[in-house]
Amino acid sequence: MKENEIVKSDNFQVVNFNGSKLVCPIISGMPFIVVKCIIDEVKLHQKKATGNLKNHPRLGSRVAEWRPVENGFGLSNKHAYACLPIQKVAGWLYQINLNNVSAEARPLLEIYQEKCDEVLFNHFFGGKNSVISFQQKRLPIINERRKKDAELKKAKEDLEKTSEFKTVEKLKKELSNIKRKESKIQREFFPDPQLEIKHEE
Repeated sequence: MKENEIVKSDNFQVVNFNGSKLVCPIISGMPFIVVKCIIDEVKLHQKKATGNLKNHPRLGSRVAEWRPVENGFGLSNKHAYACLPIQKVAGWLYQINLNNVSAEARPLLEIYQEKCDEVLFNHFFGGKNSVISFQQKRLPIINERRKKDAELKKAKEDLEKTSEFKTVEKLKKELSNIKRKESKIQREFFPDPQLEIKHEE
């Protein structure tokens, strides 16, 4: 998506969250959230909150503009709305000071922020797909690989000390020198690569 481009589409989903309807358009194949839906719910100043988000040093560059094809869910098809990728919403919500919202809206904002805590905790610690579960399952395999790597390194070092290994390495070097001599003679008589005679194995 190009900078300052307004995406107009009817590709969106509506997510019910604690009685609120969050409009989630799909932009460039990724789910976004119309921030107006959350701003309205927690009674923030629409223009100020959206402006602060767009000017945010980290999140501002991730804001997209989306215009619905038809009116609905409190949105007009005559306006473009600031949207934020779903994975960035938690970071934005954390920055909203509870003291800056009305007493009426504060409980809902607390629920949003608590849910963000829950999502982040579950990502790292909860369930079979959490980061911690992944690391715990992966650690024994990593330790086994490191053990085998150490064993292989030692086996190679021990092999290099044997007379048989030294003999093989010596023969390989001598054979390489012979092939270089053969190639040199061949280039003298047949400079055209297409007429090159392959080495006999």
